[in-house]
Amino acid sequence: MLDIKHSDVKRAILKQKKKDEENKVYYETYSFYERKGQLRMSQGYMPLMMNLRTVYFSYVNKDVMKMKIVERDGRCSILAFKLKEMEKDKRANEPKK
Repeated sequence: MLDIKHSDVKRAILKQKKKDEENKVYYETYSFYERKGQLRMSQGYMPLMMNLRTVYFSYVNKDVMKMKIVERDGRCSILAFKLKEMEKDKRANEPKK
């Protein structure tokens, strides 16, 4: 799911819903960004693409992310990803007691 609140043109933040052994829900966070000519993913050091000039992220809405990749030799690619929409926290809509 795209975390549009914390994502911008230079970084895309994605969250994956998980459950632990006690069925408690938590989210794993993944960050995609460009650094030193590489498209990288957080959760450790993981270069996905190399020899890049720049990477731009844009968001059509909460469930579509576009990535514009410009390589050092001038070639350009635009990738679009359909994602799940971020679920709202049900507790936020409950009246306070």
